[in-house]
Amino acid sequence: MRIDEKILTAQGSSFSILDKGEHFDKERVRKEVEGLKKLLSNVVPGTRIAIIIDNSIEYIISLIAVSSLHATAVLIEPNTPVQAMVDYLKAARVSFVITTEQISNSLPKFSGGMKLGNTPYFQIPLCYGDKKDDLENDEAFILFSSGTTGVAKGIILTHEAVIQNINSIIAYMNPVPQDTFYITRTMVYVSSLIGEVLVALFTGSRLIISNPKNSPRSTLSLIEKHKVTIIGVNPAILNLLIKTSNLGSFDLSSVRSLFVSGSMADKELLMEAQKVFSAAGVYNVYGLTEAGFRVSAQRENGFNDYGSVGIPLNGVQIKIVNDQGMECAPLHSGEVYVKTPSVMKGYLNNSALTKEKIVDGWLKTNDKGYVDENGQLFILGRKDDMINRDGFNIDPVHIESVINNHEGIKECIVFAISDEKVEQKIICAYVRCNRFSGEINSKVINQFCQSYLKQIEIPNIAVEWDTIPITTTGKLSRHLARERYLRERLK
Repeated sequence: MRIDEKILTAQGSSFSILDKGEHFDKERVRKEVEGLKKLLSNVVPGTRIAIIIDNSIEYIISLIAVSSLHATAVLIEPNTPVQAMVDYLKAARVSFVITTEQISNSLPKFSGGMKLGNTPYFQIPLCYGDKKDDLENDEAFILFSSGTTGVAKGIILTHEAVIQNINSIIAYMNPVPQDTFYITRTMVYVSSLIGEVLVALFTGSRLIISNPKNSPRSTLSLIEKHKVTIIGVNPAILNLLIKTSNLGSFDLSSVRSLFVSGSMADKELLMEAQKVFSAAGVYNVYGLTEAGFRVSAQRENGFNDYGSVGIPLNGVQIKIVNDQGMECAPLHSGEVYVKTPSVMKGYLNNSALTKEKIVDGWLKTNDKGYVDENGQLFILGRKDDMINRDGFNIDPVHIESVINNHEGIKECIVFAISDEKVEQKIICAYVRCNRFSGEINSKVINQFCQSYLKQIEIPNIAVEWDTIPITTTGKLSRHLARERYLRERLK
């Protein structure tokens, strides 16, 4: 079964979507999908079609239409730099692009795309793709996931993998048609697309589409206005929502479930979130695109220890493997391996890396963690992100979570550089909150950290930047931050 069939033909899932004040029910979406399919009548099964659109009803309609054409949706974030966008289109051998006029005109050599009827869509024929005419095409999505170097890898997910993962998410999330989902992040991100948007459409829930650039105040106001019940956030967004909630009065009592993913949320942040969203269960969840994507989750009436990301989803197995390749006993740390029916089909154009990443059915995540006696998974950080000082492994994510709690910090990133005097010097680059008028510098951050971190974990240097470098898929990048810091230090 394909994703479009699950959304449009499933019995009893009469969803509702609100975008820019306009309502779309299942029948209206179906008509819009059929209209777009007619305009794409020259597309044959197996064709790869890129969708480069901001959060909108057009994005969802394009996604469903491409699926129903037995084509593959290549999902690219609209804010991706133009050259990277072109590289992705070439790598995926895309035949058509569905996008906006602005993006259409920005793509070199392909400006002046053909407008599709009276809709906001623009279709750009490209020379990269092949006419496959493949009725057995099982590819649902190709997504580009950033690595620690900032270089994105194309990841192929099949319809079967995505549907299985959505069903497993539904099993622990327990959404009902009366629920209202609010999307805080770009829908290109797999956590939003599979974990929220498609879950809402599969279960007939209400979906509120928002601009990811909305201010925290606007987000809280919309949550209150639409009586949102389910929200997915990352720790950075959650931190901003908590800080903003303290500056005004918002009724957030409608929220029953708040799921935190993208990076680890520490105990202090989760405790503050529980105060702000007092009627909600606040749950850490874990996944990665290669796993298709959700792997484990905290859940209602389960083991939800602070610091854990819950237990594996239905059908998912986890084991911890040490540096010698041996499986670890509970409470012993190593690399997290995952076996799941939702695992990716493979990396785009890179079978060697696929074979290296998936061994005997086990996906090597490159995440360091451990499992406790109750089967809860604890993530300690990326293997290649860990900082080593005096023989101790230090998790930069933990340091970031502490510094982000300072009222004057909007966001920060922590990384290490080699130093002649110490094994690794810890650097914190931060962005100041616009509303904060106090002093922020290395001394202030050092004093703030004294109460929460060991001396060996406290950053040696703090630098203020206007923005933190991100990868082409929108994640904060330690690699790019380190490069920027070293480059600026030489000036």
